[in-house]
Amino acid sequence: MQKNKRKIGEDFYEVYDCIEVNVFEEPEDYYEKLNEILSNLSESCLEIIKAFYYELKSWETIAQELGYTSANSAKNQKYKCLKRIVV
Repeated sequence: MQKNKRKIGEDFYEVYDCIEVNVFEEPEDYYEKLNEILSNLSESCLEIIKAFYYELKSWETIAQELGYTSANSAKNQKYKCLKRIVV
């Protein structure tokens, strides 16, 4: 059985000019925007986000500490909280 080999012509490859961006640079108003977003969240959303992202707790621990019925319930709640953040 012979495989169909395709050759890519040189015109397929193009060189693009890119603007150099420092991904570690924060916009000047970064903290103001972050505070505004976080201030609109409920206390329960802040707790779950803090436990997961800052305290690096497992889902089982988060569910137990914050009173969710299961780790999946806690994950779903975090997802709903993050949906409120996305602008």
